[in-house]
Formats: sequence, structure tokens, C-alpha cells
Amino acid sequence: MKIYFPEFISLQRLSAVLFLLVLGACTPFTAPERDMPPPDLPAQFSSRIKTEPPTSAWWAEFGSDTLNQQVERALRRNTSIREAWARLRQSRAFERIEEAALLPELNYTADVSHTRQHQQGKALSTAEQFSLALAGSYELDVWGRVRAHVRAGELATLSSIADLQAVWVSIAATVVETWIELQARRATLPLAQQQWDAAKDQVELMRQRYLRGVANSEDLLEQEQEVTRLRTRIEDIREQITRLEFELAVLCGDMPRLEGVSATYAYPEKDALPGMEPLTPLRGLGIPLNMLRQRPDVQAARLRLQEADWSVVAAQANRLPTLSLSADASLSASHLNEVLDNWMANLAANIAGPVFDAGRRGAEVERARAVVAERLATYRDTVLSAVQEVEVALEQERRARTRLNEAQRTLGLRTRIHAQQRLRYLNGNDTFLNLLDARQSLDSGRHDVLQARLDVYQARVALHRALGGRITAPVNMDIVGGGRSVPTEI
Repeated sequence: MKIYFPEFISLQRLSAVLFLLVLGACTPFTAPERDMPPPDLPAQFSSRIKTEPPTSAWWAEFGSDTLNQQVERALRRNTSIREAWARLRQSRAFERIEEAALLPELNYTADVSHTRQHQQGKALSTAEQFSLALAGSYELDVWGRVRAHVRAGELATLSSIADLQAVWVSIAATVVETWIELQARRATLPLAQQQWDAAKDQVELMRQRYLRGVANSEDLLEQEQEVTRLRTRIEDIREQITRLEFELAVLCGDMPRLEGVSATYAYPEKDALPGMEPLTPLRGLGIPLNMLRQRPDVQAARLRLQEADWSVVAAQANRLPTLSLSADASLSASHLNEVLDNWMANLAANIAGPVFDAGRRGAEVERARAVVAERLATYRDTVLSAVQEVEVALEQERRARTRLNEAQRTLGLRTRIHAQQRLRYLNGNDTFLNLLDARQSLDSGRHDVLQARLDVYQARVALHRALGGRITAPVNMDIVGGGRSVPTEI
């Protein structure tokens, strides 16, 4: 048995195939190079701070180990992060599908048949046939259409990575916001209880004054209404605490449930929210250009714009003819040991192009260009919103600190008034009712300071959310599947 090299594969035909392959490496279309930073982007923020941007684990500045654990738990288990990761895996799979078109496709078929012919109950003939065939095809990417689709798929994957990072930033900021508000509501509860106790004492004193004919019934009814209002406020605060605890559990991927334990909270004595450290002045924000580079949503908008540019390239190349090569070889025989003696091979080139498509391909180019215009506007809007959010957060913290200073100054005055009123009462120079009024005013001032402090912390979180930043995925992240690691860079 001998196998001969096919005679039709001559030097001229091989040269022609090589020429077509070299031609496929050239393309007349390409995506434009864009200057991503807007020309009117300010050189610095209004705070005039030009230092390095904050670190990735910015929530550590609040000084709470419990908060750090909550954020890490949320980054590992949050369902929105799992959804974003699943979308990233879809983008990666689609990218691999597009990349497959760069390589030839090879298929095989194998067939075995046994035929027996009968006529009038007698066997006339019996035949067997064995065959094996290979068929391959390859599209020469002469105009760059396939490569444009591949590049668009790569950019789609990168934008999905940016989306995942944006979800990380959003979840981390939401956990910190929820935690801060929860601590503030827990600190508010003892103040509300003190005000309620003081209001009840005032009702009792007014009732005695009313029985002696010193006070009228209207004053007594108003004070009783105040007691009811403060009692309702306590229940509202407890409801808010439960709601925030549930929200925090869901953010961390846990099932919300009541613990069944009545916790005791206290008003913070230091200049911070419970379980946290006082906020230090801003160390630096970076410059707007750095902010655009580190905000995942801005990067995602930029990548989607570039993806649309390459989709235009693919649509333009689709209007031109396609050139493809195909090759197949088959072996067949009526006996298995003779299969290799009977073969056939074929090599062909094919060119196909549109003659009349009623403007469909041209309309696809226009549609792709319209998508580019849309995503360019989206990118511009994202940049404007990003700068606006940073500036608004800076102004919010500045004004919140002003309100905190005023609230602390007012609290200092009310503390002095309460001390003087208490001294007057102990010396017998004033009534206990006026002392209760001073105590309620003092508790109200403490509440105002606590609310102003909460506003400062929330403004700082809003600033970190606006600055974006890259968050490193937890090492033991349990959403990673298939041996793939979570990307942290775009």
C-alpha cells in the first residue's frame, strides 16, 4: 500500500494561497484614536488639594474593626457582586467565540454502511462501505472584519471588568453608609429615652400644679401629647435600627432575621460616632484626571465607546466581499483494509460579495455610527457627573463640618445653662420644672451634634464613592469559578 502526495498542490497554487494569507493581514479600516480626557476638564478640584488619591481600603480611616469585617464580608458574599461576576464570565465566553473565527475550522465525518439486497426471498448481493473524511474552512480576514469583532469582544470584556469594579465600589460605600447610620441611630436611642423620661416627669409635675390650681388643663394636655410623641419617636428609632440591621445583613449576603436580644446602647462620649474614630482632615484627593482614570464607571463608558468604534469598522468591512479557503479529504473503500488506497482531496477558494441588499449593510454602518454618537454622549455625561459628584461631596463635607461646629458650640452653651439651672435648683432658687426644661434642651443639643456628626461621616463616604478607586478583591472570594481569578485591573 502506497500513498502518493496529491499532484494538484503545485508551487503556483501554494504561492497563490500564501499571497491570500498575506493579503488577509492587511485592512483598510481602523478605529479612530480618541483623546479621552475632555478638553475642559479642570486641572484640580475646588478644594485645591493636589496629592495622591486615597487608598483602596478607604473605609479603614473610620477606625472600626467591625466595619472592616462587614465590608470584607460583603465583598465576598454580596449577590450583586455575584451577578456582575457572572456577566463578566459571559463577556469572556463571547470574546473566546469571536476569537475562534481567527483560526480555521476543521470537522470530520466517519461512515460505515452494510447493504443487503433481497429479491423473491433470495439474497442477490451484499455490500459494505467504509469512509472517513476531513473538511476544513478558513475565512481570510482581508478587510479586518473578524479582527474588528475580536477587538470589540476584548473591549466588552474590559468594560465588564470595570462594571465589576464599579459594583465593588458601590457595595463597599453602601455598607459603610448603612453601618454609619446604624451607629448613629443606636446612639440616638438613649437620648430619646432620656427625653421621654424627662417629659414624663414634667407631666407629673404639671398634674400636681393643675390639682393645686396653678396650671391650666391646656398645658397639661400639651405635655401629655409631648410624652406620646417622644414615645412614638423611640419606637420609630427602634424600627430604623432593625431596618438598618436587616439591610446590612442583605448587603453581606446573609438572611435577615431578628436576634431576639435586647441590646443596650450609649451616647458616645468622644468626638465620633459609636465604635468609630474621629475623622481626620482630608489627606488629598488627587486631580480630576486621576479621578477619571480610577473611577470604574468612567472607564466602562470609555471602553464601551471604543467597542462601538470597532463595531463600525466591522460593519464597514462587512460591505466588502469575503474570501475563504476550503479543503477536504476523504477515504472510502468497500473493505476496511483498502480504505487508505482510495482517497480524494480537494482545495478550493471562494469569494462572495453583495450585489443587491436593499441598503441593509449601509444601514448597519449608519446604525453603528449612531451607537458611537450615543456612547460618546454617555461618556461625556459620565465624566460630568463624576466631577459633579466629587465637587458636591466636598461642599457637603465643608458645610456639614460648619453645622457640626455650630451644633457643638450650641451644645456647650446649653451644657452651661443646664449646670447653672441645676445649681439654682439645688440652692432652692428655681423650680424643678425649669431644670427639666434645661435638661430637655441639653438632650436636644446632643441630638443635633450627633446628627451633624452623622452628616460629616456620610459626606466623607459620598466623597470616597465619587472618587471611585480600585478595590482589591478578597483573597478567599468564594464566587470565583472555573479556576479563573477576579481581575482588578482594566
